[in-house]
Amino acid sequence: MCQITTSIEENIIKIENERKGKAWKIPFLGNVIVMKDIAMKVLHWVHKFREIGDIAIQSDPIHAALPWAAFRFLLKVNMSCRLLRTEREI
Repeated sequence: MCQITTSIEENIIKIENERKGKAWKIPFLGNVIVMKDIAMKVLHWVHKFREIGDIAIQSDPIHAALPWAAFRFLLKVNMSCRLLRTEREI
């Protein structure tokens, strides 16, 4: 049983290392920038923007609710697609 778990763990580490090697990396000013990390930071701020927008829409829901709902829908679709891609990579 211990050999099986060790083998599984080794395979997982191997797959993770392969995925890291395939990640988009850009050298910039002597540093290596991983695009996935940048994308995750941007998505974090998109979530914050969405929360702020939800609060702002409450002040005038009659005029802003429909455009905001469309914008939120597009954000949701984009986020879902990115999460699916991230899950497939893991």
